[in-house]
Amino acid sequence: MKNPPKILVVCSEFNADLSEALLESCLKGFVELKIEPVVMRVPGALEIPIMLKWHLEQGGWDACIALGVIIRGETGHYDSLSRMIETGIMKLNLKHQVPITFEVLMADTRALIEARIEKGYHAAFHAVRMADLRREALGMPKSQD
Repeated sequence: MKNPPKILVVCSEFNADLSEALLESCLKGFVELKIEPVVMRVPGALEIPIMLKWHLEQGGWDACIALGVIIRGETGHYDSLSRMIETGIMKLNLKHQVPITFEVLMADTRALIEARIEKGYHAAFHAVRMADLRREALGMPKSQD
């Protein structure tokens, strides 16, 4: 690909088997797109926004992807955690004006997450499309096949 976008993928390690499957799905999309993203792993989904912040403040990114898995437990932790992550990522999205594709999957059961693992694959294409739209809006050359 000529002029490929610079894309950061931040993936949570919590719920490791599901998060890893989500990441592998995402990377499969990037292989098809012939783009090599930078992948960073963090211990849990709550750490995704801070890792994004550190990298976005350095500049140079065309788009980012947030990947993780949160499964509802028996306490209210799920609701608080989900809200904090969503809010943190949206604030970064707007502050840095770099699109962040949000694929932190949140569900009541493992089965619901397993049924949505392909969301990682689609996130790769979404991020590249948003990177091109950003470049276009800023008067920068888009990526090309």
